[in-house]
Amino acid sequence: MPGILVVDDEQEILEITQFALEARGYTVRTAASGEEALARLRETPPEFLLIDYRLKKMTGLEFLKAAREIQPGIPAIMITGLATQVEAIEQACREISGCSFMSKPLQMDQVIQRIEEMPHAA
Repeated sequence: MPGILVVDDEQEILEITQFALEARGYTVRTAASGEEALARLRETPPEFLLIDYRLKKMTGLEFLKAAREIQPGIPAIMITGLATQVEAIEQACREISGCSFMSKPLQMDQVIQRIEEMPHAA
């Protein structure tokens, strides 16, 4: 199972997501900010990213661009609970190779299915 880095500034979301993914056999690391996630990416490169769009100091898309400078082509799912920006975020994600999009609230079965469908994730 791939190693997954989950990036979200909400601790509860990090804990729930980590628990659900680990229960399915994934190795999960978490980060509460883009800066922390970039440090974790340099330490132990994951095979997959699950990123909240709204982070402190940078957006999820800005983080993904920085992450791809460290680890080119890493697949990612961008998530958001910002109902007013769903279309714009989804469109921006479509323009980035290896990036998928999901809206909150997340259904973990759907997240796992999407991870398994992404290239390089299995």
